[in-house]
Amino acid sequence: MVSTLKKTPLTWVAVWLLALAVCATALMATAQTARAASVTPTQVSGNPTCKTLLSPSPSYEIKVDPPVSGSYGPLTVTFSPDGKLVDFTSTVKVVAVFVKGGTDGGNFYDYRPLGGTLGDTGLKLPTDQQISHVSFCWNEKPEPPQTALEVSKTADATYDRTIKWNLEKSVDDDSHSGQAGDSFDSTWNVKATREDSLGNYKVTGKITINNPNSQDVGFSVTDKLDDGTMADVDCDPATDGNQATGAVPGNSTVYCDYVANPTSKAATSNNVQVSSTTSGVPGNSALAPVNWKENIKGDETVKLSDPRFDYSQDISASTPEDFPEKFDCSTDPSRYTNGKYSYKVTNTATLKGATTDLSANADVNVDCSLAALAASKTAEGSYDRNISWKLEKSVTPTSHSGLAGDSFTSNYTIKATKTVTEGNHKVTGQILINNPASISQSFSVIDELDKPAGTTAQVDCNSDLAGDQPTATVPAGMTFVCTYSASTGTATLNTATVTAAGNNDVKATAPVSYKANVIGDESVTLSGPTYLSPQTISDTTTKTFPATFKCSTNPADYTNYQRTDIYNNIAYLKGLKTDLSSKASVTVKCRNPWQSETATGAGIRYPGTSNWFMYTPYQTTKVDLIAGQHYDAGDIYMTRPGDGNTYIKITLASGFRFANVAQNLKIQSFAKAPTTYVQPGNYKHKFTIAQGTNTYKAKISGDTAKFYGIHADVERYVP
Repeated sequence: MVSTLKKTPLTWVAVWLLALAVCATALMATAQTARAASVTPTQVSGNPTCKTLLSPSPSYEIKVDPPVSGSYGPLTVTFSPDGKLVDFTSTVKVVAVFVKGGTDGGNFYDYRPLGGTLGDTGLKLPTDQQISHVSFCWNEKPEPPQTALEVSKTADATYDRTIKWNLEKSVDDDSHSGQAGDSFDSTWNVKATREDSLGNYKVTGKITINNPNSQDVGFSVTDKLDDGTMADVDCDPATDGNQATGAVPGNSTVYCDYVANPTSKAATSNNVQVSSTTSGVPGNSALAPVNWKENIKGDETVKLSDPRFDYSQDISASTPEDFPEKFDCSTDPSRYTNGKYSYKVTNTATLKGATTDLSANADVNVDCSLAALAASKTAEGSYDRNISWKLEKSVTPTSHSGLAGDSFTSNYTIKATKTVTEGNHKVTGQILINNPASISQSFSVIDELDKPAGTTAQVDCNSDLAGDQPTATVPAGMTFVCTYSASTGTATLNTATVTAAGNNDVKATAPVSYKANVIGDESVTLSGPTYLSPQTISDTTTKTFPATFKCSTNPADYTNYQRTDIYNNIAYLKGLKTDLSSKASVTVKCRNPWQSETATGAGIRYPGTSNWFMYTPYQTTKVDLIAGQHYDAGDIYMTRPGDGNTYIKITLASGFRFANVAQNLKIQSFAKAPTTYVQPGNYKHKFTIAQGTNTYKAKISGDTAKFYGIHADVERYVP
């Protein structure tokens, strides 16, 4: 038997709750399976949505922004308390989710390889920051449960473009002055400037919330642009203030108005989230594109005009225009009063449009003169400057005497003397008389110098005639040149006075500066090859510098113990017209009392040789050091303290010293008496002893020979 269930509203609610429980159980099982098969996300930069990431594949999308837990169409979305994780379940299979937050993009979860999913948990950002919004996508349009609220919306975006025009008029040059017949150029400039400013950005629209249920459903609305701007939502215009919450009667529709005021037109989409506040009834969301519409305030196109140049042009951008114009000083003498004539030209430009009406003007002022004669002049002072130079060189003292090794100092003095004489002073030049008028004019000239007072120059305006010729006639527009000459050496200013009938006197002045005609060298080069580097001098100059002289310590440089040297030092003075030299001498007389000698240890003469050099048996008693065969130059002592070495100490006698040469002591050991002569240069042991050392002890390492050749280079004092 089939029973019939009466479909009362309460019965339908019970049936719906039962179905919801069954569905929830299935969803939980499906969600558990999805969590077990959760995909690895891909980090994506920027701010896309899952729909744009799936393009061109067809997809449907719900965007949860801001991140508020709740039901949205077929979705149930839950955000963690810290806002960093999101879980979801869906009544239809989700193919992709994009989680966004921060500045490093977001995570893209792609469930297409799984054939979609009915839920997942623990979705997050790659940086573990708080989530700003989440978008969910389906390949098939997800029909929400029949009890879910139905949401749609519109989005109208507008902004104002305010156009302001400015008009400027100028002229370069704006004034001229000159003589009759002169012509001048000016350039008028008109500049129309357009300034566009954007503002009053606004997104408005209507949110439609339809309740397909028979019962009333409470709701809360959040509306946000994708640039982050939150909108003000008003679902009850009859109540003061914005009312973003309310209730939709059963099977009825509520309309909400919204306004968003972003700071730019960066937003491209608008998302509304309608959350249900009635248990068991899901909310929903709607996404609308934002297409901006421009409201123009002002004139896009205006007409720029300058009637003086028959110019008129429609413009829509900033536009500069230049108009050259020529201005003349009249050549009609009747236009002048007291030699002056002036006029002004005004030029006006306009800029007109539906809301624009501007004008600007500029003026050119022209001042003209009917000029009298003009005069200018030159003045060149000159004189002869005769220069001569003298060069003297001396030294103090002029001579020295001493012993070998002595040093002496003399001071050289070089004196270059400059002598200058001046004469033949005069002032010459030209007087230039210019006639700017249109007729010839006759004139006369007087030329005067300030010093000595009352000095006048001889003026010559006609070189074909002899004597003073101070008068002439200058044609219209021409320049006449007169020359003058005066003999004076003190003038500082020269003045010419030009007199012409019908004109005021014209004066022309020129400063007088005298230029020398140099005869000789203003500057010369002073040098001395030995002590003085070349240097340029331009005045009398004295140079003093020391010179050092030394008596040689080399006996070979002396003859009979005497030596005389004369040192000549030359200075030079040279220029283009100067070539002088001067010499000073120093005489140095030296005496060397030390005679070079060769000394050997006393002992046995080498066999088979005629020289007197000797070798010495090792002995502990004193051995004489013999120099030049005849002189006792000192004592030699030999010791062997038992360390395997032999020590030979030499002490020079009074009147002897070691020669200032390298290896001035040479020693050769012999195991037995030598049978031939051995050159000292071949001795094995060689020592260099400072000349001031009187006693020296030589160490012959590892040696216990029976005989020694001892050779010393010494010097003997000869009184």
